[in-house]
Amino acid sequence: MTYVSSDFTGDTAVLDSAIRKDFNAFELIKINPYINNISSGASGKSYVAIQFNRTVVSSKSGQTYTDKGYTEFVLTNENGKFKVFSMKNPLIFGLSDAGNVATGTVQSPNNDPILLVDRTGNVNEKPFNQAIDIIENDSDINGSNNGAEIASETNSLFTAGQNQYQSFDFITDSIIDEVNGTPSGHFEYYQQFAGMCVAALLTTKNDTQSQLLTGVSNIDNVTEAPTSGYEIAGKTYMTPTLNDVYAFKLPNNKYALMQITSQPNCGVNTMTFKYKYQPDGSTNF
Repeated sequence: MTYVSSDFTGDTAVLDSAIRKDFNAFELIKINPYINNISSGASGKSYVAIQFNRTVVSSKSGQTYTDKGYTEFVLTNENGKFKVFSMKNPLIFGLSDAGNVATGTVQSPNNDPILLVDRTGNVNEKPFNQAIDIIENDSDINGSNNGAEIASETNSLFTAGQNQYQSFDFITDSIIDEVNGTPSGHFEYYQQFAGMCVAALLTTKNDTQSQLLTGVSNIDNVTEAPTSGYEIAGKTYMTPTLNDVYAFKLPNNKYALMQITSQPNCGVNTMTFKYKYQPDGSTNF
């Protein structure tokens, strides 16, 4: 990330998260790039056209995948050092969240397959046009748009003790270790020890809103998130109870659901959950 401009056209936090997930998704990454063209533009920017061959090994399946393609980087000169200003599809880096990392697409002269990686590390390869359609429509990597991003495995939040916090970001699928309890995810988990054990969830991050879905004990039974009834950010303290299901209205006007799948107590500092995130802005799940 030291080679990424502070003016990167996407969200640098999303790019950082996507690259980290790439390195978790693959046991081996081998990329052979060939520079086809370099041209200078306005404001100290340079345009680099690249052809690449790539081989990776999936951490989950152990399967080897190969692809090739044409892509483009835009670099900006910052104090004599060139840094990445933007990247186009097909991406070399950040495949795990290509739809939110790439700015535009370099059209392929053929329809050779390119790699797709979902947020839980599953890998697939699709013909170029189909792969770009999946990325742009935020469908799953098998090409079927089920409307919601669903975690395929339980995620964990944990704290080692008093006044140690973690938060979770639905958009980037990231668990964040907080410093001094300063929240940066969409909800925060912590425990306090002052004569008794108290575990709590707190909605955080700007205008994140939440509500407990009363009478719901299975996230898979929720087909639509509420449009009203949410509590404002920073005001909602929720005692995590096994199988509780919460709905969230996020600052980007998207919706998410979360279900607690293991309950913390005085001797156990971990809480696990599963969630659904709806990227299209609708309340449909």
